[in-house]
Amino acid sequence: MLDGWELYDLKEDPNELHSLYGEPGYEQLTAQLKKELARLRKEYQVPEHTRPLTRVRKVPKKKKHD
Repeated sequence: MLDGWELYDLKEDPNELHSLYGEPGYEQLTAQLKKELARLRKEYQVPEHTRPLTRVRKVPKKKKHD
């Protein structure tokens, strides 16, 4: 499960090994991206309590044997 913000330079780091989120010099870009995310969430009516970066791996249920 992911639970946080990440930001990658895909030209310099195509394997997404080093997140630039929170690094000096990326504050303006981060603010712009968050603003765009907020705009899109409003446009598509995504509830505020919905977390944008949470991924849950679905584990198949075990079959019950009678």
